[in-house]
Amino acid sequence: MGYPAFDFLKQQANEVEWFARTNWGRFGRLGRSMPVERLTLAEARIVVEAADCHGGLRAFRPKQCYCNSQRIALTDDRFQYAEGFVCSDLVPIPLDHAWLLLNGKVIDLTLRNLDKREKRPPTLNHYLGIVIPLKLLRRNALETEMYSPVSEGPFAREVFAE
Repeated sequence: MGYPAFDFLKQQANEVEWFARTNWGRFGRLGRSMPVERLTLAEARIVVEAADCHGGLRAFRPKQCYCNSQRIALTDDRFQYAEGFVCSDLVPIPLDHAWLLLNGKVIDLTLRNLDKREKRPPTLNHYLGIVIPLKLLRRNALETEMYSPVSEGPFAREVFAE
């Protein structure tokens, strides 16, 4: 099932030459939709355990998705790190974002905490992106000395190698 904002990205990536050369176009062309599914109890325990190593679930701040996700991915190899776009029912436009995958399921500590801070029920989010290999994530962290998008840094060409 498509999501209108992502369908638009894919259409633009295929039809507009300059757009296809941007990260939006690359994610639209190469990205895949990532499912939001309920975690099993064992998976939820893994997430809490990993978060506890970084100050607990409350330590993950809004608008810090790259930092939040990379801190876990760089220290716990049970998780995969992904970058791309997220759309929600609240904001139906694609926003640059990073999240984790555990057993192929989206783990988004950034937006999870935003919903809790705003005292609202969890929003329905839709994810489109690519998994960044751990090797590239480590190289990016060493090169830039910060938590930054790998898809926009010195290793962007390797991320989007087709």
